[in-house]
Amino acid sequence: MRLNITAKLLGYLLVAGIVPLTVLGFSALEISKRIVLQQAQDENIRVLGGFASYLSLYQDQIEDLATNIAGNEAIGSALRSATTRSMSVRKLAIRSTAMCVSRVWSHSTCFRWQVPIFMWARR
Repeated sequence: MRLNITAKLLGYLLVAGIVPLTVLGFSALEISKRIVLQQAQDENIRVLGGFASYLSLYQDQIEDLATNIAGNEAIGSALRSATTRSMSVRKLAIRSTAMCVSRVWSHSTCFRWQVPIFMWARR
Protein backbone atom coordinates (compact mmCIF):
# COMPACT_ATOMS: atom_id res chain seq x y z
CA MET A 1 0.00 0.00 0.00
CA ARG A 2 1.40 3.31 -1.02
CA LEU A 3 1.17 6.37 1.18
CA ASN A 4 -0.40 9.30 -0.50
CA ILE A 5 1.07 12.77 -0.39
CA THR A 6 -1.26 13.92 2.41
CA ALA A 7 -0.07 11.22 4.82
CA LYS A 8 3.57 11.90 3.96
CA LEU A 9 3.14 15.64 4.52
CA LEU A 10 1.32 15.06 7.78
CA GLY A 11 4.08 12.74 9.02
CA TYR A 12 6.78 15.19 8.03
CA LEU A 13 5.04 18.09 9.78
CA LEU A 14 4.55 16.03 12.94
CA VAL A 15 8.25 15.08 13.05
CA ALA A 16 9.32 18.61 12.13
CA GLY A 17 7.16 20.03 14.93
CA ILE A 18 7.75 17.49 17.71
CA VAL A 19 11.54 17.16 17.50
CA PRO A 20 12.30 20.91 17.89
CA LEU A 21 9.63 21.21 20.56
CA THR A 22 11.20 18.33 22.51
CA VAL A 23 14.69 19.83 22.21
CA LEU A 24 13.37 23.23 23.27
CA GLY A 25 11.55 21.68 26.26
CA PHE A 26 14.64 19.86 27.52
CA SER A 27 16.83 22.93 27.11
CA ALA A 28 14.27 25.06 28.98
CA LEU A 29 14.22 22.45 31.75
CA GLU A 30 18.02 22.54 32.09
CA ILE A 31 18.13 26.34 32.06
CA SER A 32 15.41 26.62 34.70
CA LYS A 33 17.14 23.97 36.84
CA ARG A 34 20.39 25.96 36.75
CA ILE A 35 18.57 29.19 37.63
CA VAL A 36 16.77 27.60 40.59
CA LEU A 37 20.02 26.09 41.89
CA GLN A 38 21.80 29.44 41.57
CA GLN A 39 19.00 31.22 43.42
CA ALA A 40 19.09 28.60 46.18
CA GLN A 41 22.85 29.02 46.54
CA ASP A 42 22.52 32.82 46.66
CA GLU A 43 19.82 32.54 49.33
CA ASN A 44 21.96 30.15 51.38
CA ILE A 45 24.91 32.53 51.18
CA ARG A 46 22.69 35.42 52.28
CA VAL A 47 21.26 33.47 55.23
CA LEU A 48 24.67 32.22 56.33
CA GLY A 49 26.07 35.73 56.09
CA GLY A 50 23.33 36.98 58.41
CA PHE A 51 23.96 34.09 60.78
CA ALA A 52 27.71 34.82 60.78
CA SER A 53 27.10 38.48 61.61
CA TYR A 54 24.71 37.45 64.40
CA LEU A 55 27.33 35.10 65.85
CA SER A 56 29.98 37.81 65.62
CA LEU A 57 27.70 40.24 67.47
CA TYR A 58 26.94 37.58 70.09
CA GLN A 59 30.66 36.87 70.54
CA ASP A 60 31.38 40.60 70.98
CA GLN A 61 28.63 40.86 73.59
CA ILE A 62 30.03 37.88 75.48
CA GLU A 63 33.52 39.41 75.43
CA ASP A 64 32.13 42.72 76.70
CA LEU A 65 30.24 40.94 79.46
CA ALA A 66 33.35 39.00 80.46
CA THR A 67 35.32 42.24 80.57
CA ASN A 68 32.66 43.90 82.72
CA ILE A 69 32.56 40.93 85.09
CA ALA A 70 36.35 40.77 85.34
CA GLY A 71 36.58 44.48 86.08
CA ASN A 72 33.89 44.55 88.77
CA GLU A 73 35.24 44.00 92.26
CA ALA A 74 31.82 43.23 93.77
CA ILE A 75 31.30 40.30 91.41
CA GLY A 76 34.83 39.05 91.95
CA SER A 77 34.53 39.13 95.73
CA ALA A 78 31.12 37.44 95.54
CA LEU A 79 32.54 34.68 93.37
CA ARG A 80 35.56 34.24 95.64
CA SER A 81 33.37 34.00 98.71
CA ALA A 82 30.91 31.70 96.93
CA THR A 83 33.64 29.15 96.39
CA THR A 84 34.13 28.66 100.12
CA ARG A 85 32.08 25.87 101.61
CA SER A 86 30.99 27.90 104.63
CA MET A 87 28.77 30.20 102.58
CA SER A 88 25.11 29.65 103.24
CA VAL A 89 22.23 30.06 100.84
CA ARG A 90 21.04 33.14 102.73
CA LYS A 91 24.40 34.84 102.23
CA LEU A 92 24.20 34.02 98.54
CA ALA A 93 20.72 35.55 98.42
CA ILE A 94 21.95 38.70 100.16
CA ARG A 95 24.87 39.00 97.74
CA SER A 96 22.61 38.52 94.71
CA THR A 97 20.32 41.23 96.05
CA ALA A 98 23.32 43.54 96.42
CA MET A 99 24.31 42.83 92.83
CA CYS A 100 20.81 43.75 91.64
CA VAL A 101 20.61 46.87 93.77
CA SER A 102 24.01 48.06 92.55
CA ARG A 103 22.73 47.47 88.99
CA VAL A 104 25.55 45.11 88.14
CA TRP A 105 23.02 42.64 86.77
CA SER A 106 20.15 43.46 84.48
CA HIS A 107 16.55 43.12 85.67
CA SER A 108 15.98 39.82 83.82
CA THR A 109 19.23 38.35 85.20
CA CYS A 110 18.23 39.34 88.73
CA PHE A 111 14.84 37.70 88.32
CA ARG A 112 16.32 34.49 86.88
CA TRP A 113 18.84 34.14 89.70
CA GLN A 114 16.99 35.50 92.72
CA VAL A 115 13.76 33.54 92.45
CA PRO A 116 15.45 30.11 92.65
CA ILE A 117 17.85 31.35 95.36
CA PHE A 118 15.06 32.72 97.54
CA MET A 119 12.93 29.59 97.03
CA TRP A 120 15.88 27.44 98.02
CA ALA A 121 16.70 29.67 101.01
CA ARG A 122 13.20 29.25 102.47
CA ARG A 123 13.53 25.47 102.68
